[in-house]
Amino acid sequence: MTQRQMAMCAQEKGQGLCISCAQKMDNAQDLVRSMMQMSGLGRKKLSDDNPLFQDPPPKEDCPICMLPMPVNSGVCDVHTVYQSCCGKIICCGCVQASRDELKRRNKERKQKNMSKMEDLCPFCRVPDTKSDKAEVKRLKQRIKSNEDDAEAFLRLGNGYNYELWGLKRDRDKAFELYSQAAKLGSVQAHDQIAKAHKNGFVPGHDGANWDMDKAQYHMELAAMGGHEAARHNLGLMEQQFYGSSDHAMKHFMIAASSGFELSLKEVGEGYKAGHVSKEDYTKTLRAYQNTREEMKSEQRTRVLKLYSSTYKQFQAV
Repeated sequence: MTQRQMAMCAQEKGQGLCISCAQKMDNAQDLVRSMMQMSGLGRKKLSDDNPLFQDPPPKEDCPICMLPMPVNSGVCDVHTVYQSCCGKIICCGCVQASRDELKRRNKERKQKNMSKMEDLCPFCRVPDTKSDKAEVKRLKQRIKSNEDDAEAFLRLGNGYNYELWGLKRDRDKAFELYSQAAKLGSVQAHDQIAKAHKNGFVPGHDGANWDMDKAQYHMELAAMGGHEAARHNLGLMEQQFYGSSDHAMKHFMIAASSGFELSLKEVGEGYKAGHVSKEDYTKTLRAYQNTREEMKSEQRTRVLKLYSSTYKQFQAV
């Protein structure tokens, strides 16, 4: 049985690969590629003014330093932290600055035999939670009292999906929380839902119900919302599965202009291969450099130096 026949088998059954086909398929990615190439047959060429290829919305500013932050934490070496007390997303530079100030004050208080101050939220000054259990409780309370806080739904969904704060993995619960976050406008939630459909981890199916159409749909929504990694992954999808260098490079140029380094490398390779013009490559490179410069600060650079090994390990996962 050919890969194309196996792909047709999976599509007809609507529940993924049957046992017989699975035994004959050595590499699951080959199946995914076959299915996506089939779905790409006869696709209409997307015009440059298609909403999918429009510039993403402006990046949100940190509410403290007022410098732009990436949607995908870690882009341009800028990490972000969600504060479950006030619902604010704060850049790593401001979080570290708050910790440094607390450390300085506690040193002074110690010299005066005064009690030690608690860790406080850099924005609302509410004491940080002291345990995983307390953090989960605060997230649930925030969801209950702030039903429009998409980030709270997203973070709790991440907790169940990635076993954070001592939570046991519950992908069905995570998917439910991601879905609510997506309805409230979270582009990161759309990215997580795309991953769930791509890997088959949707309610009622434990890795056995791939739906690449839904995966691509949510990936596109995330990309149009400014999610840098989702945009890059769309480029990889076009490049590896559909064989469309034109569409792939458009995605890579948008992601690179938003500060995504891996996409810039892909644009460079596209320029060498003749898929990207010198003008477009130069324009993308300048946009990438400008984005990095706009998000750069002394505090953020200091954090990168302090935790560079930790961040590298995090980005490698």
